[in-house]
Amino acid sequence: PAADGFLTLFGHTLILPGIADHTTLKLISAIAGDHDVPYRSVSRNNRPRGTTITTNMQQRPRLPVDAIAAGHPNHQLLLRRGRLDNIQLPPPAA
Repeated sequence: PAADGFLTLFGHTLILPGIADHTTLKLISAIAGDHDVPYRSVSRNNRPRGTTITTNMQQRPRLPVDAIAAGHPNHQLLLRRGRLDNIQLPPPAA
């Protein structure tokens, strides 16, 4: 598509809420990377001490596509040199 490479075309790119293109959202999410999230599993049986609790780590996107699309009030993402920073802009003037 015509927009391929758009995010890397400029040294700094400000990402505002409302992006609807799923491919772009997935690319931004991939740039943000993944992080490990702990999750617990509980198993029960009829034996004494019959409850087993296991904690594992699962990789999840640091910024899921829905969070990027929705954005956060007065906060935007700034892509620079291959990394994303969350910045705060002043509210728009009335």
